[in-house]
Amino acid sequence: MKILVCGGDARQLYAAKALREDGFDIFYALTEGESDDIPSFSEKIRAADAALLPLPVFRAGFLNAPASSLRLDIGAAAALLRDARVVIGGILPPALTQSPEVRAVAFCDYYRDADFTLKNAELTAEGVLGLLIAHTPRAVRGASYLITGYGASGKAIARLLKTVGASVTVAARKKEARESARADGCAAIPFDALVSAAPQFDAVINTVPARVIGADALGALPSDALLLEISSAPFGIDFEAAAQKNLRVIKAPGIPGRVAADSAGRIIAACAEKYLNKKENPYE
Repeated sequence: MKILVCGGDARQLYAAKALREDGFDIFYALTEGESDDIPSFSEKIRAADAALLPLPVFRAGFLNAPASSLRLDIGAAAALLRDARVVIGGILPPALTQSPEVRAVAFCDYYRDADFTLKNAELTAEGVLGLLIAHTPRAVRGASYLITGYGASGKAIARLLKTVGASVTVAARKKEARESARADGCAAIPFDALVSAAPQFDAVINTVPARVIGADALGALPSDALLLEISSAPFGIDFEAAAQKNLRVIKAPGIPGRVAADSAGRIIAACAEKYLNKKENPYE
């Protein structure tokens, strides 16, 4: 089976390597070393049994292909993908999958797969631990951390930090999420308690892609606290307020691709194979 690997970062290349090791015929478009234009990309799409798009599929409104000079918005991408048989990607936007241009294309969004979510969250947690070790003057054991949000990434981060002896507080909107955090051995607070709790934290790890850490909470943090932003836009930390208060901020979205591209790519490859072997979308 021929798979066209399109765009993305190092995760795509490692995913391609894993797929090749499993017997798939791999070729590339919109990656480093490929001088694609629209006609050649269209030809590659028609020759492929499946196209593997990156995570996320689109960034800032264009197909996520930083090594390519082609700038393809959703409409242009839909027009090019209409000849594809199968398109596999992470965070496929409805504007693409529901476009009349691609009504004959089978789509699979591996970002919705439970195994992917769990394993990707574990890689994220490892990356966060590494950043805390590298960028804070205190040992992780005995330090006090705030995690905002308690989805898959928040849970994995909290559990790893607890394992190495840190004190972890989780801020979450839903009562159920706070109860889950307490069951995992963490303290838990609602967001309206952030200001009063802030003075105790050595670092804040935000996992929520919506503004949850404003100027008041930032102003109550210790002056040497570290802020880790691992969510996607529009982000959870008020960066302007943090800068005004001279707080250190590290923006680290997509941690798995930054710190463990090989492992992250193999997770993507496994999800792609799951879909291709089942011949139906296992994520819906």
